Amino acid sequence: MNSLKIVKGAVSGAIDAALSTNPVIAIAWGAIKGGVSEMREKRGIELVAFIEQHCTIQQFADPNFVDGIGLTFEAFIRERNEKKREIIKQVFLGFSSAEDRESFELERFYETSKLISVDQLKAFSLFKEQKSIELVSEGRGKPVSHELVEDLRSLASLGLVTIDLQIEVESEEEVEGDRDGGYGSTGRLVPKMWKGEYADITAFGTSFLSYLRKTV
Repeated sequence: MNSLKIVKGAVSGAIDAALSTNPVIAIAWGAIKGGVSEMREKRGIELVAFIEQHCTIQQFADPNFVDGIGLTFEAFIRERNEKKREIIKQVFLGFSSAEDRESFELERFYETSKLISVDQLKAFSLFKEQKSIELVSEGRGKPVSHELVEDLRSLASLGLVTIDLQIEVESEEEVEGDRDGGYGSTGRLVPKMWKGEYADITAFGTSFLSYLRKTV
């Protein structure tokens, strides 16, 4: 592939320079420009066009921004899932417009987008409507278990949620008797325990969700 197909303007030229001198991504970038990998070539062209559309040449004066370009390309060209690539784009936009790029958790966002599974993404999307989701409830009528309970629990390993176990002890009147003679209260109170398990979205999870929302 002719490298001019990618490098055609001031911004794309700056991208080329940033990637060509980045020890982490330089070989992969050279392969993309050389047409070695067709799929990664398409992703490379797509991302360059995206950055050209949303960024300015002045931003390349910031070393943190240049480092972010390398991290973004590394994450983007390796990601096979289209939904996750869209998340990476949105995270990059958040990074590029951030006042303090040095403290922006770019690596963490990209690592999370890499590790999270499609099923976990589906479960995590439920937090668009609520900040806390009941996973399991026992002790108040029929036990309840969320259909995505395992995927929701697993989000804790990514730092997206915390799992909260709540236990309450209530008192209720003791009843005795039988079916034939009927039932009646003894006047005594007996303890009854209720257990509930909840998944609560974290601050990092809220930030990650904000980028997920923009992909819809």
